Amino acid sequence: MRTRLMGGVIGLALAALVLGDLGPKTTGTSFWGGSSAQAQDEAQPTKVPVLVLWRGSVDDENLLGEPPAVIGTQQELSDLWHNWKLAGEIPQIDFHEVLVVVQTTRGGRLNLQVRHTNGALDLLALATRDLRPGFRYVIGVIPRAGLKTIGDQELPAVPEGK
Repeated sequence: MRTRLMGGVIGLALAALVLGDLGPKTTGTSFWGGSSAQAQDEAQPTKVPVLVLWRGSVDDENLLGEPPAVIGTQQELSDLWHNWKLAGEIPQIDFHEVLVVVQTTRGGRLNLQVRHTNGALDLLALATRDLRPGFRYVIGVIPRAGLKTIGDQELPAVPEGK
């Protein structure tokens, strides 16, 4: 008797799940105003393209310091480039149009994904766990348009003049 009752309850639960998924979708007004479909779309992270990417390794771990996650001026980029003793010329960036993002690790490999949700920038750095001497870095250039914050902080302001 108990087995039969449990089987019936499970059957009803499965039917409710299946019929619920097959039933009409609600796209009416949400509690907060606007359509519920619109509210769901706004909460989804959007991938931010990385326009240019530099990656490499610095042997001297003491040079790492505390690099900013986001650079908003040519001077900040120049300082980072000099402090880490990176090879080559310092790239000239139009900070009116783009921002530079920086991530580091002591692991052997580092990948960068950049997303935003309603203008809130999110940097996802994926690193391997094999610690090695020195540090690895990725420096990426991303479009500035539509971005407002990273964490609870405002992004660097657009530089004056052009």
